[in-house]
Amino acid sequence: MKPSSSAHMFYTDTKFDRTVRSPGGVPRDEAVARADAEIEALRANFETWVDMALSEIVRITKSLPKDSADMPAIEALHRNSAYLLDVGTTMGFALITFVAKNFCEVLEAMQNGATFRKALIECHVGALQLARQDRYRGLRLDQVADMTDGLRQLLRLTVETRT
Repeated sequence: MKPSSSAHMFYTDTKFDRTVRSPGGVPRDEAVARADAEIEALRANFETWVDMALSEIVRITKSLPKDSADMPAIEALHRNSAYLLDVGTTMGFALITFVAKNFCEVLEAMQNGATFRKALIECHVGALQLARQDRYRGLRLDQVADMTDGLRQLLRLTVETRT
C-alpha cells in the first residue's frame, strides 16, 4: 500500500532564523573555522584536565568503604566521570570517552539500586588510568576489544542487579 501524500511541509521563521540571516553576521564557514581553532588551542590543556579529574576519581575511590555505598561519593565519581566523558568526546579521545561513559552508566545503576561493588568501581578507575597512558592514545575501540567487551559485560551485570 502506498503511503498517503497528504502531509504538508511548512517552514518556520523564528527569531533565531532571522538573526542568522541578518547582515553583519559571521559566515558559517568562518564560524566553524574559529570554533575548530579554539578547540585546537584547548587541546594543550586536555591532559591537565584529564589528570585533575582522574586524580579526584582515584582519591574518592580510595575513600570508599568496601562493603557499603556512599551515595555522595558515588555522585562525585559520576560528576568527574561525566566531565571526562564530555572532554574526551570534544577532544576526540575514543577510549577515555568509552570508559567514562560506561563508568557513568555503572554509577547511575548503583544510584538507582544496583548492588554496590567497590571492585567494579576500581576496575573502571584502572581502565581510565590505562586509557590515559600515551600508548593507548589514539587507539580505536576495536583495538582494545577485550577491555571494551569486558566493561560492557560488567555494565550488563550491574544493571541486572538493580532492585
